[in-house]
Amino acid sequence: IHSRKMNLMRGIDLKRIAEKMSGASGA
Repeated sequence: IHSRKMNLMRGIDLKRIAEKMSGASGA
């Protein structure tokens, strides 16, 4: 259960970073 929560949080972080990167590049 703990590892599952960690994966979920990690996925959210990656998504947030991806949005930030795409926004910075102006794509």
